[in-house]
Amino acid sequence: MQDNAFHLRTEGTLLFQDWKLNSIEVLIGAFFITFLITALYEGLKIFRQWLVCRPLRLLFKDICHSTSTSLDVLDTEDACSNKETLQRLFVGFPNRSQRWRIKIHTLQAFLHTLQVLVGYVLMLIVMTYNVWLGVAVVAGAGVGYMAFSAIFPDDLRLQQIEDHEKTLDLNELSC
Repeated sequence: MQDNAFHLRTEGTLLFQDWKLNSIEVLIGAFFITFLITALYEGLKIFRQWLVCRPLRLLFKDICHSTSTSLDVLDTEDACSNKETLQRLFVGFPNRSQRWRIKIHTLQAFLHTLQVLVGYVLMLIVMTYNVWLGVAVVAGAGVGYMAFSAIFPDDLRLQQIEDHEKTLDLNELSC
């Protein structure tokens, strides 16, 4: 019978009827596997966001560096602070080929499907109402976010983008 309250027992079933938690060693193994899956799930989410925003960040950097010799984008004399210059360059930025966009879209669709699948598996693990497995999911999410957000940093400082959005009215640049 499935519990409807959180419990600390070391016995139970995990996802499938044949996957039995019948000892503390098996529960510890399930804890670490769940922790790892959750951390990788967070990494997948951050990687997908990085993958989507990367072309915009590269465009923004290219525009800023091609119009100014200064590397400081906060400089008030920088060409990036000039709305007309940035919009002219944004319109003239070369488009990617249709085949490249299809490949990226297919990759994004696959990664999205994988993310949904893993998310539902993690939800079902939490729905076992085992406190230890719930802790593994929460801890894995925190550690995964901390680790993978450092691996895939935001190339542009978000504060600078927000400052430029007010000036440039190009909301597509903030991911």
